[in-house]
Amino acid sequence: LKLGALDYISKPVDAEQLQKTIRTALELRRVHHEKERLSDFVLMYQFSQAIATSLNITEQTDRLLEFIIRRFAPIHIGLSLIDTDGETLVALTGAAKHEHLPITAFDEDQLRTAHHHLINVPPVPADRLLEVVLRSRDRPIGMLTLGRSESQPVFDATERHLIEVFASQAAVALDNARLYHALKDQHEQTIAALVGAIEARDSYTYGHSRQVTRYAVKLARELGLSDAEIEQIHYAGLLHDIGKIGVRDDILLKPGPLTAEELLVMQRHPEIGVRILAQIRGLRDVLPIIAAHHERVDGNGYPYGLCGEEIPLGARILAVADAFEALTADRAYRAALDPEQALQILQRGRGIHWDAHIVDTFVRLMRRERLWEQVPRLRQAVPTTSTVDS
Repeated sequence: LKLGALDYISKPVDAEQLQKTIRTALELRRVHHEKERLSDFVLMYQFSQAIATSLNITEQTDRLLEFIIRRFAPIHIGLSLIDTDGETLVALTGAAKHEHLPITAFDEDQLRTAHHHLINVPPVPADRLLEVVLRSRDRPIGMLTLGRSESQPVFDATERHLIEVFASQAAVALDNARLYHALKDQHEQTIAALVGAIEARDSYTYGHSRQVTRYAVKLARELGLSDAEIEQIHYAGLLHDIGKIGVRDDILLKPGPLTAEELLVMQRHPEIGVRILAQIRGLRDVLPIIAAHHERVDGNGYPYGLCGEEIPLGARILAVADAFEALTADRAYRAALDPEQALQILQRGRGIHWDAHIVDTFVRLMRRERLWEQVPRLRQAVPTTSTVDS
């Protein structure tokens, strides 16, 4: 019994008792197998729920490895994925993680060869090596290999079927994540092109949107905003001045102060930007931030005269970052202020022009990390105060 025997029968053996004992053993074996199957079903459900909640390939890979280790306890796990360009195979596990290998076709034999070369699959007995091609939308997108040592049991038919189910679920999830990131990259490229369009018109503001975005994203993180909110601020920062495309060159590039009439034209650029970007569905969440980034907490901003918390939080963050960047950058009509002078101007305007809590957080952040030194810009300090003219 200590070695795992179910029961024993004393001699002399009684036929009826023997039959009863065998029936009991078979029933217990059936129940044990049913419990294993139920456990596998539960595990598959948990896995499908876990992997479907993320579009991050690294998170999905970690969850897949976690479930494979729990269920199969292999000594080797190799996972590779064809990149969105369709020309390279990327290692997602092992010592070669993140390395790329060119692949010229979607043929499964070539995929297998490339996977073994990239992952460096160890030499294990054939009955202890399990290979599964990851397929999505009827095409191979990667490969999964599992290996066991000779001291471990071979992969039986049940385990082979189960890993195929795991692999099919993982393939769909990884493919969706891969396509999502490809679309996101295209989204970023579109935004970069839009930013380039406005910066190409005014050499003095070249790099302004990118620098504002750096400051705004750092400030948003310091304030404890969520990743989704930070992403919105990132896009809004890059695109906050896109409406200047609709401002005449003689106003946009004027090397001196604007007249009252010209100022009114310039102040329409947030609304122009919103009209331009409203046609892009993926950017609609950032429109309120762009529209309100020149509002003031005392209600004297533009274009709507919002005050206090009527101004979206993202816009209040962007306004502070935009002001600091504008004050510390050279313009056609004035030289850059020293960063400390710019911070003092922000402090004087806290609770009037800008949100007091956001200004205090920004000043603390900038003095601690001196972010303006990390991406240096040519500046010439001047010992005078200045108005904000971003």
